[in-house]
Amino acid sequence: MARSDLNACISQLARTLEYMYKWDNLRRYTQAGEEKGGLSWIRSLEEARAEINSLFRRYPSLKKKLPEYLSIAWKDAVDRIGIWLRDIDRDDLIAIIPEKGPYTYEETMTRDLRKEIRHKG
Repeated sequence: MARSDLNACISQLARTLEYMYKWDNLRRYTQAGEEKGGLSWIRSLEEARAEINSLFRRYPSLKKKLPEYLSIAWKDAVDRIGIWLRDIDRDDLIAIIPEKGPYTYEETMTRDLRKEIRHKG
């Protein structure tokens, strides 16, 4: 396993955290609003997980290492969320993003947002 593979996993983990946080807290700021907004985020989250799992199949040792990098991935996710908030002129919301990530590693890798939508509707 190369360092670049670990970095790729951390990047995809950050992407997953970004979309989970935006889904839980920022959907109302999308053009489609609370009910329909952010649906494309689910696909992006699933693609990020698929990439992580692909790397796990190629480099099984990554599976044990990646949970140790959750806090680093969260910091990267916060940066990405901040960029998105600035793009939609909501810089004021950057200050309310928690410093410590609100999700466990297990939740980040397994939470099923599609199922949540089905149960809500």
